[in-house]
Amino acid sequence: MTNDAGLPSTDCAFDHPETRKAWRRARRRVAGGLVVFVLLTVTALALTGLYAQDIRRAGAGVLPALFYGLVVPCALYAYIGSLRRIRRMRKVLQANPWKHREALSKQAGTKDPNGVPVRLMTREGGWSRPLTARNPLRWYRWDPAMENGVWLAGSPASGAVVALPGGRGLMTLERHHRDVVSPRRPDRRDLKSKDAPPVG
Repeated sequence: MTNDAGLPSTDCAFDHPETRKAWRRARRRVAGGLVVFVLLTVTALALTGLYAQDIRRAGAGVLPALFYGLVVPCALYAYIGSLRRIRRMRKVLQANPWKHREALSKQAGTKDPNGVPVRLMTREGGWSRPLTARNPLRWYRWDPAMENGVWLAGSPASGAVVALPGGRGLMTLERHHRDVVSPRRPDRRDLKSKDAPPVG
């Protein structure tokens, strides 16, 4: 049984002022981080060109190559992915109202490289299939308060957004990918070796 007390009466979750404020804050932080990173990269590029001979003499010529060939592309990919996620989040919030769910529970002992492995409590009181929750700012950040109740907009099957009651702590919610790693089960060979009588 769900508790709908305190839910905004709007038909669109994005019309809720606190939700809109939280979304804009997330977008501002990601966009600001991207701008700062680009400025630092341009500055580093200028300094690398200015001190290229000194860098080579010091035997550190591989460091700029690693930075521009590995660190910069990975960071840009992460920032652009976060901005896309924030845009998708807005579309979900503009198309769906907030609904209450009793809990969003983190799956202990399970690893998901795409975010936080979770299960959502359904209206009937059962648990959903394994899902992936992701914070657009810190992908693996998890707030234990979500165990006590969340707001849900949309459907995990087609893309959903969850938040703490009040619209704070926005996260995307979707069905997990195939590369989720469950806790290791004992191998048959391990079991046989345990059951085997000691030698000597």
